[in-house]
Amino acid sequence: MLRGEVDVVVGTEDPPSDYFAFGRGPGTQKILVGRDDREPIGELLGERLRPWFVQLVSPFEIQECEEGEEPDWRLSVRRSSGIEGRVLFDEPDGQAPACIPGICVPEEIPIEVPEDALSMEVVLESIQGDADLLVGLGSERESLVSLNPWPGFDVVVIDQDRLVPLRGQSIVIRLESWQYPTDYRLRVAYTRGEPEEPPPEEPPDEAPPL
Repeated sequence: MLRGEVDVVVGTEDPPSDYFAFGRGPGTQKILVGRDDREPIGELLGERLRPWFVQLVSPFEIQECEEGEEPDWRLSVRRSSGIEGRVLFDEPDGQAPACIPGICVPEEIPIEVPEDALSMEVVLESIQGDADLLVGLGSERESLVSLNPWPGFDVVVIDQDRLVPLRGQSIVIRLESWQYPTDYRLRVAYTRGEPEEPPPEEPPDEAPPL
């Protein structure tokens, strides 16, 4: 999302409702669907692969744009092995405790933001059960969330605009599983680089002498 605010919804029906990604303002939203998910990829419908649908939804019909203008966005769909970048944290066999109404002690994992990090990607895979992914940036506890239902993937991408000011600080990853404990895999990766320096401002033109 280059400008404005929309959510991404993906699924096997029209309109789709299987997987979704939330966004607050411009930034990257990513949905990862694997072969073992609730609605897996690669299944046949009759004698052909079933189609998938993507929908962009403006939350609460509000768009943070000037009146009469639509949000600017780019959309790409591709086959991928999942998380990309240099792996920073890898937990292949964890379990998030169960939450019940009124009582919830989520699994919390602090992650130090490397000094050369330009972007970061957090991928939670619920194996048995359904855990939700919440990422807190700075003083916020739920800056970015992914709440996809049932086993499968929850993905959060932190872009340069949000991550670079946090260099040298910690982000906090929270995992919440309702009613039943959830077995999960969690990986965090980041891309390296230096932020682009804005071009220097040109001095204003001097007024000609009278």
